[in-house]
Amino acid sequence: MKRKCLLLLAALGLSAGFLYAGGPVENNGGFRPFISVKTNLVYWTTAMPDFNSYTFVPNLEAEYFFCDRWSVAGTGNYAKWGYGDGKFFGISSWSLEPRWWIWGDGRYRWIYVGLYGQMGDYDVQNGGDGQFGYTGPFWSTGLSFGVTVPFSKRLGVELGVRAGYRQSEINGYSYEAPEYFRDYTETGRHWGVTGLKISFYYRFGKGSM
Repeated sequence: MKRKCLLLLAALGLSAGFLYAGGPVENNGGFRPFISVKTNLVYWTTAMPDFNSYTFVPNLEAEYFFCDRWSVAGTGNYAKWGYGDGKFFGISSWSLEPRWWIWGDGRYRWIYVGLYGQMGDYDVQNGGDGQFGYTGPFWSTGLSFGVTVPFSKRLGVELGVRAGYRQSEINGYSYEAPEYFRDYTETGRHWGVTGLKISFYYRFGKGSM
């Protein structure tokens, strides 16, 4: 998983360099997006920001565009179910991310940088005999960077990475049917990459169809 993440980061850097060197591409027809909806395929493939694989996580993002080079994206993730040999994974989170687009032509193409904040809670249970798990709330904040690659005026893919600080409350517990017992509580802290994104998007807007 970590090797795949490093390859994705390298691809992001190469893509950004290529797009910057090539300059902005004209969007024939003058389509100007107003709002975009998207979903992150990384979460659907079971990979989480801690670089562990659990189960697929449904997620939805909406992004509102304004003032030619600004936008704000809101994202929600939710999953609470068991999978395989009594294992359980749950997460409920939301985030907001203001973005600044480099080209500033009102078409929101190619490279953006942003600042994000995220809050949520989680529950992970190992399953099998001698069940144990950990649960608690978490929050994260930091910077984002990404590139969008349009397939058409409305459809495209977005590649992104988040890096910053994540803090979580870790309540370790054990399960002896039918009761759960809290064994310890500690604080988890992480500096570094906190999220990866490969999202398909569809944009609504004004201008040529």
